Amino acid sequence: MKKLIFFIAFILFTSLCIFSVQAQNSIGSDLIVSIEATHEYYGIGTILLTPRGTEVIAIEISENDWTDTEISNQKEAAESSYSGVTVIRDASKKYNCHFYAWAEEYPRSFYWLNASEINNYIDDGSYIELSSSTSLIEGDIILYVDDNQIKHSAVFKEYNGGTYIVTSKWDDGPVCEHPRESCRYATSTVSYKYYRLHTHTCTYLFVYVSETQHQLQCTCGNTASGMLSHNFTYTYTDTTHTASCSQNCGYVGTAEGHTFVVEEYSDNNHVLVCSTCGYTVVEAHDLDYTNESTHHSIECTVCDYTSAAVHAILYAKVNVNYHNKYCGNCTYSVAEAHTWTQSGALYSCGYCGQVSSFIPVVPASLSAGVLSQLMAVPAAEGEITVAFVDGVQYAMLDGQIYLVVECE
Repeated sequence: MKKLIFFIAFILFTSLCIFSVQAQNSIGSDLIVSIEATHEYYGIGTILLTPRGTEVIAIEISENDWTDTEISNQKEAAESSYSGVTVIRDASKKYNCHFYAWAEEYPRSFYWLNASEINNYIDDGSYIELSSSTSLIEGDIILYVDDNQIKHSAVFKEYNGGTYIVTSKWDDGPVCEHPRESCRYATSTVSYKYYRLHTHTCTYLFVYVSETQHQLQCTCGNTASGMLSHNFTYTYTDTTHTASCSQNCGYVGTAEGHTFVVEEYSDNNHVLVCSTCGYTVVEAHDLDYTNESTHHSIECTVCDYTSAAVHAILYAKVNVNYHNKYCGNCTYSVAEAHTWTQSGALYSCGYCGQVSSFIPVVPASLSAGVLSQLMAVPAAEGEITVAFVDGVQYAMLDGQIYLVVECE
């Protein structure tokens, strides 16, 4: 049934089933593959399976094969054209180099396998790519790649005296044993890729690739995924955090400073959270005050907390001349003259508690300049009037001038 379906499909696609054995397709993610033939052949599609069960489209050539004379001529041409070439199987139109290398385990039948199908053998893990040619064993596959195009598939046989010996089918010609470079596909610009049949059950582990990515790999080199991003977990101190991958690929980063953002705040403190690692710290507000004469405004320099309050006024003695009037909750502070109240022979400030004695001064003992300044100060009968002249505090009461002296 499958063969019939593909036969109908090829009739529609190729017009009367004439199939030109040329194709292009990507292999892996970075190669364009193609194969070449010297003739056009009639053929019908059929389904093959990779070693791991992926369907592969192949072409069963329906034309008659070469005559004995043609086979003999192709053998002679192959062995005389390149050094070290030995024909080990007669020429045939029925199959090509890709079928010979990748799929010849199929019994009793030969097919033409387009290079577009090689992808299936690699992508499903039937074959794994080798990192170099130094570990080749018999049966490994060599791809000839030129200008990002696959030109040929060959099977490695042995390494002999510095030479890679392979076997390969030459298009619709014979199967030859030859040095890797002794064929028309080995141009001066060709490069090689190496693949091996994947026979064991893979155990995949995450393997570090870069600071941002890892990949699932088996010890055989097979991969189960493309590049994946790390899943970070963090260890941290009060000031830094260090990332590592939670899937044990081996990635450990370097210590970096926290990047804090405000999560919430109250009247007394705010909560900071590192946007990278989640580290949380609770700290008191860093308050900045804007002062007025009767009140202050409060703003935290870290979060959005704000408040306003009337000053909590306190007084601090400075000297006999003045005290400081200040707020106990903010930075508000002004210098202010004492307000004296008499208590016996002493006088005290009703705000700061400064105690002083008033020593009468004979006006004639004062300089004319000091005296004139004192006389110019308005004074009410029965009230103490304080004045500062040249840095000295004087008091006047009912016309008498006193020198204000701090008491010990």
